[in-house]
Amino acid sequence: MKSYKYIGLILLFLLTSCASPIKNLYEPNSYDNIKTIYVVSHGWHTGIVISSSDIKGGMIPEKLDFSGDKYIEFGWGDEGFYQAPEITFNLALKAMFVPTDTVMHVVGFSNPVIESFPESEIVMLKISEVGLNKVITMIHNSFDREGNNKASSNMNGLYGNSKFYKAKGHYHIFKTCNNWTAKILRSSGFPISDLISGASGSVFTQIYRRGEILRMFKRESIWKKDYFRKKN
Repeated sequence: MKSYKYIGLILLFLLTSCASPIKNLYEPNSYDNIKTIYVVSHGWHTGIVISSSDIKGGMIPEKLDFSGDKYIEFGWGDEGFYQAPEITFNLALKAMFVPTDTVMHVVGFSNPVIESFPESEIVMLKISEVGLNKVITMIHNSFDREGNNKASSNMNGLYGNSKFYKAKGHYHIFKTCNNWTAKILRSSGFPISDLISGASGSVFTQIYRRGEILRMFKRESIWKKDYFRKKN
C-alpha cells in the first residue's frame, strides 16, 4: 500500500510542476498592488474568502445581502448534496456520478478569518490586483442570475450569515467544488491545476508551498469530518 501512496505523490508532484505561474498576472509587481485572499477547507469542501471592499462596482451584486460584513466566502457545489441537512450515501453517489444542478454558497462575516473558521484549514495567498479582479470576475460569472441583475436566494446557508444562490454549470466527479476552487485560483495566474483538484487535499497540496498556512490539520483526520454542517 505504501508504494501506491508514493506513486500517487510522485504523480501529483509531476502534474503540479506543470502548472506554472502566469507571467505578469499572479505575482504582484510592487507592494502597492498586493491583494490577500484566503482558501478554506471544511473537510470535503473548499471555499475562497475575499475582502468585501475589494469587490468593486457592479461585480457580484449578491454582496448587497452581506453589506455589513468585512469578508465574504464563496463556494460552489452540488445543489442536493450542499443543501441536504444530512449527507447520505445515495446523495454522495448521485453527486459524483450524475451531472446535477449547482448552487453558490455565500457567507458574510467580519471577525478575522482564522477566528471565523476555528475548525477549518486555512491558507492565505498574496496575489496581484489584476489577478484578484480576474478571480472576482470568475466568481461573478458563476452565479446564474437568469437574466436578472441579481441572483435570488430561497434558502439560508449552512452557518452564520449565509445564503444559497442558483449557480451555473453541473456537478459531477470530474467537476467538483474543489475543481471549481482551483479553477478560480488559476484565473489569477496562481500555479495550480484544476484537473487534479477533485479533492480538497489536492487543492491544499498545491497551495501550501506558495501561501501562508494559518491552520493545517493532519491529512488523515480531515477526511473524517465535514465542517459545513451546522452545529446544534
